[in-house]
Amino acid sequence: MNVHPTRRALFGAPLVAIAAAPAAPHPDADLIRMCAEHIANHRAFNSVTSNGSDDMDDDDDPLWVAYETTHDAITTVRPQTIEGMVALARVAMAEGGPGATGMDERLFHSVEEKLAWGLVEDLLRLYGSPGEA
Repeated sequence: MNVHPTRRALFGAPLVAIAAAPAAPHPDADLIRMCAEHIANHRAFNSVTSNGSDDMDDDDDPLWVAYETTHDAITTVRPQTIEGMVALARVAMAEGGPGATGMDERLFHSVEEKLAWGLVEDLLRLYGSPGEA
């Protein structure tokens, strides 16, 4: 009878336990999801209001309520990862970047604003999808 444990018994069980452990959720999963929803809400609301439908009562309009809900959600959370920062940069570009809501060119009102937009573009260029910035 062998009284010494085998190498498999010593090392195999912990490795199996590690491999079977569930992956931790991404720290910014909710923020990233809400940013994507916000961009969709922004586009949906603007597509309706840009078609000359100014008779909408914004406070009661479901598209506006959805926009406000995601806006409030993403502006109260600080990103924990670069992916969260990129998600917020995408929102910034959708809200006020080139081509957003008919804007062809950004007018910078200060050096700080120009630097801030440069950071948004750099985040997307370095960490976003190809061609985002």
